[in-house]
Amino acid sequence: MKRRDADGRKIFARLAGLPMRRSPRFVLLHYAGGGLPNGAMSDIIKITGIRSWGHHGALPEETRLGQRFRVNLALELDARPAALADDLTKTVHYGEVVKLVETELKGRPVYLIETLAENIAARLLNTFPVLNALTIEIEKPFAPVGTDLDGIAVVIRRTRS
Repeated sequence: MKRRDADGRKIFARLAGLPMRRSPRFVLLHYAGGGLPNGAMSDIIKITGIRSWGHHGALPEETRLGQRFRVNLALELDARPAALADDLTKTVHYGEVVKLVETELKGRPVYLIETLAENIAARLLNTFPVLNALTIEIEKPFAPVGTDLDGIAVVIRRTRS
């Protein structure tokens, strides 16, 4: 499919296995015909457009002045127990996820957004035992590369091992 989703994140949607169509900020999707090896269902909570200021980067100006970062998440879990019981304690609390991501973005500077993505993935998997896997996209919309572009992003997918 050649379309872009609402944020133009064609690559993120394809890597996360998400449909490439307009969607609200928080979306729960089910992998078509999918499932996890242990027989559990694989559903996705998608959180897009988390924006915050941070001081990450390899250049001295990036760590001194800071810059805006944008994060998109696809959190994979079995949402059925929470949905059937209508129980927030059996799923991932969106607000807590967003706070955790913002804390990392505003926290101790790192040189690479790859490192930032790994740190966020590790914290999310450690904090929310219901998560089976996740995909994170971290974008630097104003990366200082000396040319006009829409942004530079890193996309990683991590599973619980």
